[in-house]
Amino acid sequence: MSQRVIGASPGSLQFLGKKRVEDVTMRMTVYDCDSLSVTNDFDLASMGQLDHQKNYWLEVSGIHDASIIASICDRFAIHALVLESILDTSSQPLFEDLGDSLFTEVKVSFAGEAGEDPDIQQLSIVLTQGVMITFVEQSLDIFAPIQKRLRVKKSRIRTKGLDYLKWAVLDLVTDHALHHIDQIEQKLETLESCISNDRELPELTEVHDTRREVAAVHKAIRPFREISNTLRQGESSLLTSESRAYFNDLSFHKINRLQ
Repeated sequence: MSQRVIGASPGSLQFLGKKRVEDVTMRMTVYDCDSLSVTNDFDLASMGQLDHQKNYWLEVSGIHDASIIASICDRFAIHALVLESILDTSSQPLFEDLGDSLFTEVKVSFAGEAGEDPDIQQLSIVLTQGVMITFVEQSLDIFAPIQKRLRVKKSRIRTKGLDYLKWAVLDLVTDHALHHIDQIEQKLETLESCISNDRELPELTEVHDTRREVAAVHKAIRPFREISNTLRQGESSLLTSESRAYFNDLSFHKINRLQ
């Protein structure tokens, strides 16, 4: 686990977190309603001029190599303070409208193995004109449902812009949180049943583990409502009025359930 260096200057390159994958890898997806191109093991140096008629989604797996993350941010003129936040996995979920880009950082919760803490991973999203970049700590498998939808020609996600893709990613994160909460509810029901029916009482460690899991997931999902509300109420030209309706739905339906 990388630790914070006391006295480091703002904007300094310092990874703070646990190294979860051996190498930083990238996948580039370029699409419009009629075409789709997916390049695994994408080499940023091979990227030429953008076709402004197409949407570009760069997925980055692994954020532990500060120099590589910095080169990505430099290529797309991403602010140094955004870079610093991407590299700090202890930072709180947030949303920033930077004018020419939108930066969103959330936590994705996964249930841990029995007796282990839940796995809370950071997801950073940078949306600029024509390009969206997602940074995850570990595997890109989390985005498999979205990649599956992108493979369907003339599907809704193919005909919409990157603001819709951003909504789809946040909607997927919310689904993960809801699934995790369902698992916790099942654990709580089992514990309650054991106590109320005078069956064998659960181990005290099991009660503490469940309590700790509830606290960790609550901390991860608590800022979702504010982030979603800010997105739908903001005035950024990177978000269409149509996509704001989707963020509105996300806020009033799934996030209400999370709360």
